[in-house]
Amino acid sequence: MIIFLYGSDDYRLEMRKRAIIAEFVKRRSASGVGRFDLEEKDEFTHLEEFAKNQSMFDPMKLAVVTGLFDGEPEGADALLKSFLERKEITFLVTERKKAAETFAFLMKKPLPAMPARHTRQGEAGGRGKARQAGVLVEQFEALKGAEWQRFAAAEAKARGITFAPDAFAFLCDAYEGESWRLVTELEKLQWLGKKKVTKEDLESSGLELAPNFWNTLQALARGGVAERLGALAALLAGSEPTAKTFNILAYQSAEITNACAGYDLAVKSGKFDYEEALLDFVIR
Repeated sequence: MIIFLYGSDDYRLEMRKRAIIAEFVKRRSASGVGRFDLEEKDEFTHLEEFAKNQSMFDPMKLAVVTGLFDGEPEGADALLKSFLERKEITFLVTERKKAAETFAFLMKKPLPAMPARHTRQGEAGGRGKARQAGVLVEQFEALKGAEWQRFAAAEAKARGITFAPDAFAFLCDAYEGESWRLVTELEKLQWLGKKKVTKEDLESSGLELAPNFWNTLQALARGGVAERLGALAALLAGSEPTAKTFNILAYQSAEITNACAGYDLAVKSGKFDYEEALLDFVIR
């Protein structure tokens, strides 16, 4: 069986991933869990050995796989397909984007998505689930509007924090769609011992309404040169890491992904840093 988790909401995806691993360890054994980053050398060989070698002590296994789409090791698609209907091992695959053509079978003819669930921290489900033979797909895209507010309220409740109505609205507007930053702010408030939070508390902690990250990113990806330069200036003036901005930008379209591939290689080889790569992308 394969569980495929994907989407740009890193926090909710990571919490779901941890919950699946914790449930497996609770029901089976921690020794039956293997972790494999397929961007690393020889990791696919280790994954093959883990999948194919059975143990009398650990008859059920969980292979936690990252870097599948970036590494694309030869034979990975065949390996996954060969275990689709087998129950002795579950592959837990996580990615930021949808399945590439080589791995399209991960999302082939899914059933209609199920409604989202927003429960306690670590239990929040994806925006939708779809099941096909041997594959469970869960999507974790950035939440907006009422879904975002329900998520924020659940995370605050899990930490024993309540908000004045204007404070909660201010918090949701400031971090909409950015779950990691929201949770970081809630944990800071929890550490400070804040149980009932006012808007003044948030303002005094340095929280400000930042430019909408996603709208600004779209201007960076699709605007004219002047608009892209303005968007880049706004993003660099904020608190977003340039590496995060670059990597999210790279997934906006196939054309941009191809353009960013060369920049990514240049960054990793030390010729550019991410800020220089973004600037060159804007004025190209």
